[in-house]
Amino acid sequence: MYHRRGKESLLEIESIARPYQDAPLPIVLSDELNLILCYVVADAEAEEELASAASLYEEEPMLAVKFQTPLAHYLGPPDDEGLNKHPLAECGMQPYRIYVVEHSPWIETLREMQIRSGLYRASDWEPLKHYIFSFHSMTFECIAEGYRALMVRGPLRAVFDSYTEILDAV
Repeated sequence: MYHRRGKESLLEIESIARPYQDAPLPIVLSDELNLILCYVVADAEAEEELASAASLYEEEPMLAVKFQTPLAHYLGPPDDEGLNKHPLAECGMQPYRIYVVEHSPWIETLREMQIRSGLYRASDWEPLKHYIFSFHSMTFECIAEGYRALMVRGPLRAVFDSYTEILDAV
């Protein structure tokens, strides 16, 4: 993926709802032009309901985050307990948080690969940002120009059923 270069820093994004700590159940929907991340959000009232629900996540509050002009994404390790082994752990990364990476080593690594391809234009890389979402069992990272978020409520399958609506709404 990438290695720390020493110039990077993390800025926490507090305007995006944090993931539910026990089971945020992140879902990634993507194609060549679109990238959407959905997850169950941390909401004190909703967490009480979820803990006592007879069936798992019938009406969970979820956030759909659509990334603008996505370039790359990753969903996988580390989990919350292994986060201290993440390449940017020394920058203060904590579980269940959302960050934008300043001076991203991942963007630099991809830029270096693209320069070698002969199709490189510096202006294409200037608006790109590196986002990190730290979940319970995994971490999501992506590179995109920006994002828009939409709160949705319903069963997880509703995210798939409303994929085109989410694309249009956010």
